[in-house]
Amino acid sequence: MADEEDDDGMGLDEFLDLLDEAQPGEPIRRHGLHQGPQQEGHQPAVGQQGPVRPGPLPGQPRRQGRRPGQGNPPGQGRRRGQGRRPGRQQAVQKSQLKKQRSLDLQSTAFNASGRGRTKDHLFPQHKTGLARAKVRGKGAWKKWTHESIMRCGFSFETATHRQVAAEVDSAGQTHAGQCRFVCALSILQAQEEGMKRLINRSPNWVIKNLMFDESSFDLAESRRMPLVTHSVLLPHAQITAKIGDEVVCHHALREPQVLLPTMNSATMWEALRAGPAGFASDFHPPAARGLQAVLTTCDAHAANSKLLQHAAFMQGPDELLLPCLCTQHRMGNCLERLTKHLGILGGVQLGSLVQQYCVSKTMSKGNILANVRKRVRQILQERLVLHREIPAAAAAQWAEAKADAVKTVALCKDFGEEDEAKSGTIASSFKALLQFFDGPGQD
Repeated sequence: MADEEDDDGMGLDEFLDLLDEAQPGEPIRRHGLHQGPQQEGHQPAVGQQGPVRPGPLPGQPRRQGRRPGQGNPPGQGRRRGQGRRPGRQQAVQKSQLKKQRSLDLQSTAFNASGRGRTKDHLFPQHKTGLARAKVRGKGAWKKWTHESIMRCGFSFETATHRQVAAEVDSAGQTHAGQCRFVCALSILQAQEEGMKRLINRSPNWVIKNLMFDESSFDLAESRRMPLVTHSVLLPHAQITAKIGDEVVCHHALREPQVLLPTMNSATMWEALRAGPAGFASDFHPPAARGLQAVLTTCDAHAANSKLLQHAAFMQGPDELLLPCLCTQHRMGNCLERLTKHLGILGGVQLGSLVQQYCVSKTMSKGNILANVRKRVRQILQERLVLHREIPAAAAAQWAEAKADAVKTVALCKDFGEEDEAKSGTIASSFKALLQFFDGPGQD
């Protein structure tokens, strides 16, 4: 029986050989190896599978990698520049450079805006290799930048400390509020140095224009103190000086002064006598004296009148005081008292409203302007002097002006449009202009 089974039986190798003969284009996989080469030009029939991909041997992990046919052929690498369009690399570099420049502009605008509190808050730039600025010194890393200090110092005048601090990254309210005092102190110190340089230049004459007014404000010495009404003096000054052949003009900033214990001529004199362009400030060195004048503009308050009298008494021999009093307050007070005595606008307690009403009613009358014109004509007839000949001192300037007028008329005629309807009017206007320079009183 055993021999019959051996004769009639079929082994595994013989069975696989029979399968290969039945399907010549499909090699049988034996333990992950191909048996028999695939015939050239043979295509699998519909419904049949293609060549079987070799798998891992039993007990080995599955290999992770590219699929067959992907990537470069074995043993062959892509050469430099192979497969790329000509100039592609230059175009990419140019685009990247353009983006870097745009980012640098944005970084520069942000750094100059003052939003970055310290140097650590600033953006680096590509032109410096994205390198941050080195901070040297003890505690220098927490110092504010100049731009951030000026952003807080020159913020809106009615903004609170909280609003000012919100304009700078990670800024504290107290420090942001103190930036205003830092900027103000810097301006006053620079102004003081400029005044010293002006004095050292020994001006020929100096005119100080000082304007001031007093007002009441509710102030507190600190946050914990209650508000108390104080009188505050608000001055402003302007300096005009002649140095050699040059005339310079500067504005002088003066800080407001609180008049303590009360507002009177004495406290106002102490606030106005010193400081830039004050009553007692001298712009001439001791060795070189010159003329000095003070122009003042203020209201006609009783304390101001006493102040100006004291200032005139304190002036030196080379100094001149020219006060200009605003009569609006005095006139308003008189009108207010008059309306109260006469019973006009009864029940009105606001003096400003009474002043505005009375002034507007007075100026609305047409006869007041007629009287002004009549008085002006009378003064011109009495004091106006006409010279039939050109004064000798102005002969050269008059001749130069006439020559410039002739050139101007010629230039207008060359570039003017020819209009027959307006030609006569334009010609007569040019003729009248040239006749004006023939001399006063000449037709």
